[in-house]
Amino acid sequence: MNAAEILHTAQAAGVVMMASGNDLMLEAPAPPPAPLLNAIRQHKVEVIALLRQRLPFYQNAIDVHEEFEQRAAIIEHDAGIPREWAEAFARMDCCQRPAQISDKAWQNIKHYTGLLLDRHIHDIIRRGWEVAEIFGCHYAAPERRYDAMGVLLLLHDCEIIGVEHDRITLMTTTGAEQVFYRTRLTRPQERIMIWELADSGRAHSNPF
Repeated sequence: MNAAEILHTAQAAGVVMMASGNDLMLEAPAPPPAPLLNAIRQHKVEVIALLRQRLPFYQNAIDVHEEFEQRAAIIEHDAGIPREWAEAFARMDCCQRPAQISDKAWQNIKHYTGLLLDRHIHDIIRRGWEVAEIFGCHYAAPERRYDAMGVLLLLHDCEIIGVEHDRITLMTTTGAEQVFYRTRLTRPQERIMIWELADSGRAHSNPF
């Protein structure tokens, strides 16, 4: 095995490796497999070099996760909403524009995310709506596939004027009413969360 294969095998075995000077420190819930330990001893120098090379990526990932956790905790406390909803708003706050969504649409989404939290989220939660029904979208065509689109993507130059258990009523700037009905998705596997669009378009290394 080379160094990258060793890290991958260690991760699969639940082994965490950390470089400390010229030494390797291992943490594991159970004794690591003997072939893995032999490979680590044989390629110790290469493994340490690869760990140090990957360190900036993992430090950045840790920083992003800590920022997300802080925002979710603040939203949960200040807005008085369940953790699941607080995490949804925090993810929207932290994520960058997905490549599948235009600049104009993204600005609109960010604007209405704030309005939902400030004005309507308690009614939405009380009426039993789910996170995916607000923040969901089609994985390949988020701005075109209405059959997988959550309420957030429908909010263009309008405001929410009514929330019921089976519908959300919108009013446009011209005074026309539009109604979003809760419907059972025919292909629920094609719906993902808006922030997952951003994740799907970005390359990731596997943590170890």
